[in-house]
Order: sequence, then C-alpha cells, then structure tokens
Amino acid sequence: MLEAFTYMFNDNMLKKKALTYFVFVLLANLLTQISLIFAPPARDVAAPPQYYILSILSAIVMMIPTGYLISCIKAIMDQNENPVLPFLNVKNNFVLGFKFFINILLLSLSVGVMFVLMSVGVMFLLILIPAAILSVILPKIFLYIFLTILFIITFLAIIFYSPAFYCLLAKKEWYTAFFRFVRTTKVISLDIGNYLKRFGIIILLILAGGVVSSLVNLLCPPNYIGATIMAFLLSVISSYTVFVFAHLTAKSVKAECIE
Repeated sequence: MLEAFTYMFNDNMLKKKALTYFVFVLLANLLTQISLIFAPPARDVAAPPQYYILSILSAIVMMIPTGYLISCIKAIMDQNENPVLPFLNVKNNFVLGFKFFINILLLSLSVGVMFVLMSVGVMFLLILIPAAILSVILPKIFLYIFLTILFIITFLAIIFYSPAFYCLLAKKEWYTAFFRFVRTTKVISLDIGNYLKRFGIIILLILAGGVVSSLVNLLCPPNYIGATIMAFLLSVISSYTVFVFAHLTAKSVKAECIE
C-alpha cells in the first residue's frame, strides 16, 4: 500500500499533469474561499447574491478536478503495474464530474426522502396511538432514538461503500453508480481484507486533511488575502493527495470483478 504514496513519481509527465490539475482546483478553491467572506454571520440572516453566485461557480469548476480524480481511478484500475496517469481533459472530466455530482445529488435526495417519510410515519403513529398506550408499549423517545441510529447507520454505510462506488463510476460512468449496493457488496466481499485496509487509510487521510484545513483556516485572516492563501495551500496539498486517493481507491477492489 505504500506505493500509493510514491507511484506517481514514476510518471515523467507528472509535473505537467499535476500543474494542470492544480490550476483548476485552485480556481475552484479560490471561488469557495472568497464566497465564505460573504457568508451570513447567522442562519437567520440572508446571504448576499455574491455568496450564492460564487458558490455555484465553484461547484461548476470543481466538477473538472473531480472528474479528473475519477479518470485517474479508471486509469489505475486498467493498468496492473506502473500506471500512467491521464492528462486532464476539460470536456471529458467535466462530464465525469457532472455524473459524480448527479450521483451524490440523487443519493442525498433519496436518503432525505426516506427519512422524511419515516418521520411522517412516526408523527402519524404518535397521533393515532393514545399517549397512555404509547408510553407503555413504545416510549416516544425510543422512536427518535431509532430514527437517529438509523440515520447514523445509513450515513456510515454510504461512507463505507464510497471507494467501491467511485470504482464503479470510473468503470461504468453510470448516473446511478452510487445506487448499486448489491453489486458493490459482492465486489467488496471478494477482497474484504484489502478493502478494509485501504478504506482505513483513506479515512485517516481525510481526517488529517480536515485537521490541516482547520489549522490553515485559523491562521489565514478572513479577507481576500487570507482566502487566496487558504485556496493556494489547499490546492497544493490536493495536487498530491488526489493521486494517493486515486490509487488507494482503485486498488481497494478487484477491477476485473466490475466488468
């Protein structure tokens, strides 16, 4: 697994490929950080138009480096040894990033609708069953605890399946790749030990990235200069970790099993 941190240096064109990625992720991060300057101080305060415009532009631009990550995963899955990293193709990577966005959107909406329906069901249960009976059979607090536990389990399951979902999206490019729980379960089960190891490292990297981002954010002043420094540092880190994450993800499952 250590090769995930060094393999990219075998690519003679790494500097050019990483620099191209850096340009797009820097633009996306810069738009995000500047938008935060206009973020409302409280939830009950309306945000100015600049906040929404910059956030939308950032999301659109971010589809390109996101799509590049997916294309890197595919390239590594298709090559057994010494994988050659792909060049960033704006059009193709934007389409891949858009498909990733649609997958995330549909999955989020599905989970949201599921919990809304369950919450409505709980409300009807509280209305239909007399309080005296309900307090004996099923205390009200148990219903809320049940919903909370179910939400946490669902969230953790999605996180756990994410590497396999990424691989499936990279190989098949489906708009519904993140809904193939049965298929990804079979793929994961074929090499569960390897999947768990790489998944653990991915989680540690994400946590470490969150700590670094928080520290950088604390050191950067909340103005345009601070936003630029923050965006630059995050983009530099991402221009290396994108290849590490791609390798860990691509090697977490057996590529031939997705065919």
